[in-house]
Amino acid sequence: MSAIPPTIPPTTALADVLALRGETGVLDRSRLHPIHAPTHAVAGGARTIRIEPGAGSLAALYELLSGPLSDEVVMVAAAGLTGAIWGEILSTAARQGGALAVVVDGPTRDHDAVVGSGLWAWGGPGQTVGPAGQAHVTGVDVPVAVGDVTIRPGDLVVLDGDGVVVLAPGSAALADAVAYAEAEEAVMADLRAGVPLRDAYRHKARAVDHIRRSRPSDSATAP
Repeated sequence: MSAIPPTIPPTTALADVLALRGETGVLDRSRLHPIHAPTHAVAGGARTIRIEPGAGSLAALYELLSGPLSDEVVMVAAAGLTGAIWGEILSTAARQGGALAVVVDGPTRDHDAVVGSGLWAWGGPGQTVGPAGQAHVTGVDVPVAVGDVTIRPGDLVVLDGDGVVVLAPGSAALADAVAYAEAEEAVMADLRAGVPLRDAYRHKARAVDHIRRSRPSDSATAP
């Protein structure tokens, strides 16, 4: 399980840093949308479950949601389904177990009730009908894929209103992203004080330069 850092940078800072480092971890916004997103970044360790189309049992999903999930993020890989795999009942159960958030790569429903449950949630397209017996669990606490990002049990999942980012435990990108976010805040402070952007941007430029110099093979540019 990943230790939760005392300072959690926004997903935009993490995404920029991962791009500069040439690493993956940013979940594709074309697959996911915010259902109930926090106004500031939150983070928890990943609990993963893979669900595929076809008749079978969801008992392993219910078992996962019946156990302790204190401050964890439930990651559901269910992109192949046509019926909603997540809604009010599962959100309530996850919150009852102490889960911090859920990220569902697959159809979802009951969005107002999900918000009402207090569970932070990102999910796939809205769907009215449920799985109708055509979904089954194929893995719990195993590596799962969301697009080109692999999420492993215990990875650190960071989410806010801008997106979802997954980091391996101990990733150096986290400290870089904290410094990067602080540099962006310094730029904003200068701008509010009337400093021209060409001068204020020096804070962010230094942060980017530090990342580039420590990883000379990376040729990415920052937005």
